[in-house]
Parts: sequence; C-alpha cells; structure tokens
Amino acid sequence: MKILFIQHASGFGGSAMSLQYTLQGIKLYAGDKYKVVVALAKWTKPLSDFYEQAGFEVVKPDWIDTYEHTQGVHFNLLNPFHFFKEIIQSIRIKKALGNTEKLIDLVNPDIVHLNSVVLLGSAFAVKRKKIPLVWHVREPAVKGLFGFRRALIKKSLRTIPNKVIFICKADMESWGNPTNGMVIYNFVDFEKFDFNLIKSTQIEGVKIPTGDLNILFLGAVGRIKGGLYLIKAVNKLMENYPDKKIQLLFPGSIYDAPKYFIYKLVTTILPLFGQGTYAQKIEKEISNSPHPENFIKFRFVKDVPQLLASCDILVFPSIRPHFARPIIEAGAMSKPVVGSRLGGVEELILDNENGFLVKPKSVKEIETKLEYFLNHKVECKKMGEKGYAIAQNKYESKENVSAIIKVYEGLTIPY
Repeated sequence: MKILFIQHASGFGGSAMSLQYTLQGIKLYAGDKYKVVVALAKWTKPLSDFYEQAGFEVVKPDWIDTYEHTQGVHFNLLNPFHFFKEIIQSIRIKKALGNTEKLIDLVNPDIVHLNSVVLLGSAFAVKRKKIPLVWHVREPAVKGLFGFRRALIKKSLRTIPNKVIFICKADMESWGNPTNGMVIYNFVDFEKFDFNLIKSTQIEGVKIPTGDLNILFLGAVGRIKGGLYLIKAVNKLMENYPDKKIQLLFPGSIYDAPKYFIYKLVTTILPLFGQGTYAQKIEKEISNSPHPENFIKFRFVKDVPQLLASCDILVFPSIRPHFARPIIEAGAMSKPVVGSRLGGVEELILDNENGFLVKPKSVKEIETKLEYFLNHKVECKKMGEKGYAIAQNKYESKENVSAIIKVYEGLTIPY
C-alpha cells in the first residue's frame, strides 16, 4: 500500500523533523506493508536531500500553495497589505488543488497524508480524487476578523478527511473537536535522544565554551517563538551576575535573508525610524548585551540531541498557543524546561515538576526562572529526571507510531 505524504514547509523545523521521525517509525514498525512517498509542496533541494538521505523517495510537484490562517501565520483583513495577501492566497487555492491532482495522478497513492492544516487546496484535491485522507494538524486555530476563514477550515476538517490527527488537545479544541479527530502527540526516538550523550565542545563547527549556565533556544528568529523576550531576560541575568558565564545556544540565528525587493527595502528603511524587522530587533538586543560573545550562533542544526546534551535547560517562550516539540525532546534528554503558559505548552510542562510555566512576554518571569536554575543545580537535575519520566510515558515513538499505523489500517472501514 502506497502512502503519499505532502509536506507543507520549505525549510527545516519541527514539522520537517516530525515527519522524518514518522516515516522512520512507519518503516521500522510496519516493515514493507507501506511504501511511503514524500512530496514537498514548496520544494527546496536541502529539504529534499534531508528526506532522500534518510532513505525515502521524494517527488517534486508543481508548486502547491498553502492557505495560511492559524496562530502561526494569518492575515489581518483591516491591514491593506494583509488584505491583499489574503485575496492572493484565496485565489491560489484553485492552483494548489490542480497541482495536487496532477501529483496524485503521478504517484497514484492508496492513502494521502497531509502534514499540516494549511494544505487546504490539497485537501480539496484529495476529496475530488476520492482517495482516503489523513490530515495532520500541527497548528492551533486563530479567530480572525469575522471567523469566516476559520469556519471554512473547521468545516473542511469535519467533512473531507477520513481522520484528523492533532498533535495536542489544545489544537483539537481550537478547531472545534471534530468527531473524526484524535490526538497523537509528537514523539521522539529514545535511541537517538540519549541523555547519556557527552556534552560537546563543538557542534557542526561551532565551539561551545564551558559556561555556568547554558540555555538552549530552538525557535530561531520566528516571531511567535518569543526569542526576543528570552534574549532580554538573558541580558538582565548577565547584568545581575557579572561573575557568571551565562550562554545562550541559538541555532537558526544565522540564516540566509530573503532576497526579494520588498524585504530589502523594509530592512533598509525601518532602522532609519528606530524600528526594524524582528530579526533586526534580535540582533540589536544581542549587540547591546553585556556579553554578546556569549550568544552562541548557529545555522539550522540537525543534531538536536547533541545540542540538548550541551545545554543545562531549554526555554520555549512562545507568545501564541503552540505545541513545542523541543520540550518533549528536552524531556527525552533529561533537561528541565521553561515555557509560556499557553495552550499546547501547558500540556507538556507540569509547573514546578519538569520545569516552569511563565507568563507570555514576561521578561521578568523568564529571568527569575533562569536565575533559579543558575543557583539550584540539584533541583535542576531532579526536574530533568521528572521530564524524562514524562517523555517516556507519553512521547515514546513506538506507541505513537503504532497509533498512526492503526489509523491507516482503519481507512478500509468507513468512519
């Protein structure tokens, strides 16, 4: 039986890693029963190589546009520029539908598995082709101005797929708890995420000096990840503890900026008015730090277990409801965590047990929790051990992959 996975993202990140782990799990636990094919909706060579080098067939379809209306990305209809973007992406649903139909004709799958709720046009195509559909939802809903767009997606989730897989309860609730929905958490392979890994002095060519507190942030420069607030908190802690070496490991902080004209224009003009893009604000905050050299910058790092082995704690200061894959990975590596008190994150952190929950955007609360870890190494270790126990119980790969495989097996039976 052939399963076509359509991946929405064009770059590395949580969804790309989660899909690879899912594919590897299917191969491990289902053997040759399923042949998997990956199609990149927005094809890039690095991501294509990423899956091919892991042993999976990748096809390059015609560009499949996504329909963005989630907490991750959405457009405010009261903003003229956003309104124009919304019109464009609405028009492109038809193109996405047509290109997905061509992809289906090329691959001829028995099942289609969409890797994100934003693949709305692809869902319409699968429905037209009358092929069993599993729709994986990784993003919480956003209300929008009138709620029409959210209502369209909610109806589509209820009526198009055979099964909808949500990665947390909060996401499922935000989309109205469809009767064809279920929660299967993201998971980790405990053979790869081994807390016995030795802390590295160098990761992918970047030196990691010894520090009194190594903090890891895996949100790159994504605005909703809240990295700016963490950087401000780290700077405050550095000011208060000048004799301590406090470091932030910051993968994804080195990146290739967009080359299109509008972006270049914005990055040139905004600083003249004391403003800047989110990435520019981050760079400014780092440059104003008491110790800018203690921000250890990387490009995207594939070896997440080694990053976690080299940190003392992980911080996920998201500013919107957001499931945090790094938190379950930190648990598998027996590392304590700090995260925002928001839907998704609250399912992963038991406050004062495997870490701390903080108010979103609260620099002071983040700083206070970082200070605690700086001064309480024994308690830090105990919280990490609790996180490991939680991860083993809820996020182990075999159980969660088996749940996905059961979904495929049930597609021969009408829901």
